[in-house]
Amino acid sequence: MSSSLTLRGAQLLPLYRRRIPKYPIYWKGDPQIRVFLPQFWMRLIKPDYDIPSNQVHFEVHIQMSDLDIKNYLEKIYKVPVLSVQTEIIRALCTSPITVVNNYLMDIW
Repeated sequence: MSSSLTLRGAQLLPLYRRRIPKYPIYWKGDPQIRVFLPQFWMRLIKPDYDIPSNQVHFEVHIQMSDLDIKNYLEKIYKVPVLSVQTEIIRALCTSPITVVNNYLMDIW
């Protein structure tokens, strides 16, 4: 199954709708957690138009702030970041609508 979809009942949930698991609590005497797995995700996307070679576009988790994105790129990938600009884009809501006897019927 794709990493971006999770089966929940009969629905497939995208990553931005999934609950972020809490990081395990450290108790004195527990073994050291050696692998750092971030709680967020980022996906590099190709823009629809030409951009300069020193810019990139990402699709990121909805709960990530500008500072989270900057730290993510600098600490994990060791990439110097000059600035971060975020924009929340709402998707088009398309529902299957049928016309029956001159009445609009919503299938959902």
